[in-house]
Amino acid sequence: MPIVEARNITLLGIVWGHIPHYKRILEGDKKTRIPQDWWVPDNSNMACVIPAWRIVELLNIQELRDMRSEQAKMLLGAPHAILDLADD
Repeated sequence: MPIVEARNITLLGIVWGHIPHYKRILEGDKKTRIPQDWWVPDNSNMACVIPAWRIVELLNIQELRDMRSEQAKMLLGAPHAILDLADD
């Protein structure tokens, strides 16, 4: 029996950004704030995500479906190139 079982991987969405978060700079004791008003960027652990169902909805609008159909027709009708990389 394999150690890791195969799982169905599903796209949940696409991350397009992260919510910004800033922390004040502290002294070496990690408790006392420095006298200046200095801040540094920090990880907020919150992401902005486009859900997968919205991506599918966008890809299936008629204008994009028509564009894909036209591209497929062009590719199927185009002559195929042969790349020969073999040494003589």
